[in-house]
Amino acid sequence: MLSPNRFDLLCTVVGEQENDVVSPRKGRVAAGGVAELMQQLKPKEEFQLGVFRNSSNQNLFADRLFDLFDAKHNGAIEFGDFVRSLSVFHPGAPASDKTEFLFRLYDLRQSGYISLEELKEMLLALLGESDLTLPNDTVEFILEETMMKVDSKGDGKIDEEEWGEFVKNNPSVLKNMTLLLD
Repeated sequence: MLSPNRFDLLCTVVGEQENDVVSPRKGRVAAGGVAELMQQLKPKEEFQLGVFRNSSNQNLFADRLFDLFDAKHNGAIEFGDFVRSLSVFHPGAPASDKTEFLFRLYDLRQSGYISLEELKEMLLALLGESDLTLPNDTVEFILEETMMKVDSKGDGKIDEEEWGEFVKNNPSVLKNMTLLLD
């Protein structure tokens, strides 16, 4: 879940114009200055710095979020795309939107299903991001149990229908999909 402080670091509207933003590295950028800012920054690194306070380490989770937020697939997240993408984290956003977003997050190769390999990549990345290390047999056990619970068709992959059913039966999966601002 994005904390309010990380959200504020990432991008804050400071004026009436949609393009008035604050960058964690560059300070206030007035309307029309976003293009100039994007030329000076590596947008993916800027995103990773704002969300994870780290721009130097490779991070699969940050890369996937960036790819999902980059609606135009041009290597940059425009402010409107950022706001629209963040709306899925709103407390009032439909569970179906959150479920779809999570499916797309785990579908690393955009194949329309989550393979065992993709699930393992994401699990290992999330463990690494949390500085947790598990023995290989424990990781394999978690993966096998997950596939048994989610892959109801038994075809070795998780499609959107199976994912949706799993989330419906396990609503706690969506708990990190809500950004609460106090």
